[in-house]
Amino acid sequence: MASRFPLRDLAPTEELLLVCAHPDASPQWRARIARLCEKEIHWPRLLDLGIRHGVSALLYRALGAESGVPDDAREQLLLTYTRRAARNLLLARELTRILAAFEAGGIPVFVHKGLAIASQAYRDITLRHVGDLDLVIGKENLGRARTILVSSGYRCKAARSDDGAYHEVLCRSSPEIVVELHWAFTRAEWPLRVPWDVLWSRCIFTQVANVPVPCLDPALGILALCAHGGKEGWSRLALVADLAALIHQHPGLDWGWILQQARRMERERMLLLGLSLAEVLLAGAGSAAPEGALGALPPSVFERIEANAAVRHLSRLVWRSLLSAQPLRGFDYHRTMWLLAENPAGQARYAAHAVTQLPRRVANLLHPTENDLQSVSLPSRLSFFYYVVRPLRLLHTYRHPFALVKTAIRRL
Repeated sequence: MASRFPLRDLAPTEELLLVCAHPDASPQWRARIARLCEKEIHWPRLLDLGIRHGVSALLYRALGAESGVPDDAREQLLLTYTRRAARNLLLARELTRILAAFEAGGIPVFVHKGLAIASQAYRDITLRHVGDLDLVIGKENLGRARTILVSSGYRCKAARSDDGAYHEVLCRSSPEIVVELHWAFTRAEWPLRVPWDVLWSRCIFTQVANVPVPCLDPALGILALCAHGGKEGWSRLALVADLAALIHQHPGLDWGWILQQARRMERERMLLLGLSLAEVLLAGAGSAAPEGALGALPPSVFERIEANAAVRHLSRLVWRSLLSAQPLRGFDYHRTMWLLAENPAGQARYAAHAVTQLPRRVANLLHPTENDLQSVSLPSRLSFFYYVVRPLRLLHTYRHPFALVKTAIRRL
């Protein structure tokens, strides 16, 4: 079955990037990689795209032993991979320590994204870019969890108290580690409503550095990854690769249950968009897929994707942004989030949230920057004058107040 969303006329560099992000490592795929390496590959661009998309480790896995890779590119891939692997092992050690402390404190917890997906999807925690540690707890346990982390040297970096908040960020230095304590998967204006009884009843254990770690089962993990990817506007290829790898590693998933849960949570469109993106990698990453390449999604899922015009449109939009390395911004991002809402009520809720953020963005624009403070030296008693200078400089830059508002909208 060929991909329902083929990517045609890909440049060899971009095609190689997508093929390296494929979750399979069979001789068939290795032969395709070898053929692509013989083409005119822009190796500096490929390495840059690997870093920007968070798939450098996957590039190293696919290209580290290929004879057609230039020596300097291979050395750079090895260096990037080694640094990332060391970082992931450090995070794995810290994760086991935190989980032990939470268990001793009687706090139920499971690991979200990060090292859990690295283990479940890739069977190797060095093959995924892990930026921080995402832990899911009940909100009633937030205070105790924060106390445990603070006693271990962490400090609150971004505590949110508004109704839409869904996580709290804590960090420590030496070594620099960030922990996000989640009590929900997404903000309230774009929710993924998973009942806690379903959530905790479907927790399983995966091996992270030979230590069993609690995490979501693959079925719920797919829903959570699609929610996270949608929230991020599918800004990096790594988000798609994670989903494709998780599906590839678990071929016996109950897709009927997954679709049913997505409909119950009013997030089927969110799910279908993620699956349509992952299927491009699973089914061959474009029109030049090797003979016999198959996607891992059943016909019932394809039928749901094809029946949803919004999902097909958004899939093409996202792939254009991924291949151009230009994440969705401004209007395109908000339109995507709005279209992913299942009904008028959800769309109205998201639109209201976006509109209410505009005054804050304008206020941020009007706040004096470091350049403003350095351009004019004023005594402290006249510091209020910076708030007069800033709007004048902005008006000089943008020439018209309406242009300033347009900039605020784009930054929103």
